[in-house]
Amino acid sequence: MKAFKRGLAALVSAAALLSATAAMAQEVKVDPKLAEMVPQDIRDRGYIVGAASLAVPPLLYADDDANTPKGAVAEISAAYAARLGLELRIEKVTGGGAIPGVVAGRYDIVASAGDFKSRRDVLDFVDLVKGGTALLVKAGNPTGVQGFEDLCGRKLALAKGSIQEGEAADLSDKCVAGGKAAIELMPFPDSSAGILAMQAGRADVFWDDLAPASWRLKQSSEFEIAGKPQDLAPYGVGIPKEKTQLRDAIQASLQSLIDDGTYGQILAKWGMEAIAEPEALINGSEF
Repeated sequence: MKAFKRGLAALVSAAALLSATAAMAQEVKVDPKLAEMVPQDIRDRGYIVGAASLAVPPLLYADDDANTPKGAVAEISAAYAARLGLELRIEKVTGGGAIPGVVAGRYDIVASAGDFKSRRDVLDFVDLVKGGTALLVKAGNPTGVQGFEDLCGRKLALAKGSIQEGEAADLSDKCVAGGKAAIELMPFPDSSAGILAMQAGRADVFWDDLAPASWRLKQSSEFEIAGKPQDLAPYGVGIPKEKTQLRDAIQASLQSLIDDGTYGQILAKWGMEAIAEPEALINGSEF
């Protein structure tokens, strides 16, 4: 991965880089020993650049002005960076471009993505919080979707580049093999666009991540979850395989936040205690 030069901030527009607010990390003290684990080029620069869709509330999303990352994972991420004496800057990337962008060297890390074995050829993951998926439909379930076993022949909206896209293709193949109609896959640049399509009736269902799906139900009476949610890989920080020093620094910093209670306090603030991980594992998912 090409190293970011010291002058990066001058070369990238302020509108493109989204910085986690200082308020998220202002009470987190720097640990000098952990800070020494950070690669020298990043220590000199003073910040980590992360890629994210910023479309996964209440974990990692942006305000309407698209300038300020919010959510439980946003705050945890700002905190682990602060403990390392760094700032976390997040660039919004849609259309499944986060992982390719990190591999190409445009960003240091994927701020949050599913820790799937299929992705570990190019990335290691420091697991942040537990994951899962759910089928989101309009209230009253007008299309009568009963669950994942009932997607054959349905119009299924999902986020482009998400793990759901590949799983949906596999499910569709099984539908056809079983003599049923294929699933009509409708990939969108991000979750928001897919949900709008479902609300407008262009799609029967949106395949969401469980945490944001549950959050949407709390925010609006317009939605419900069809069938039983599906366990899935945890969300983790995706770090290029060769960047083991950065990976280990982030893992140690996150573990320190778990140990001192900061991690749990952040999740409690967002009502997300149920997705807490007991320890900061590297590549801990079995999925």
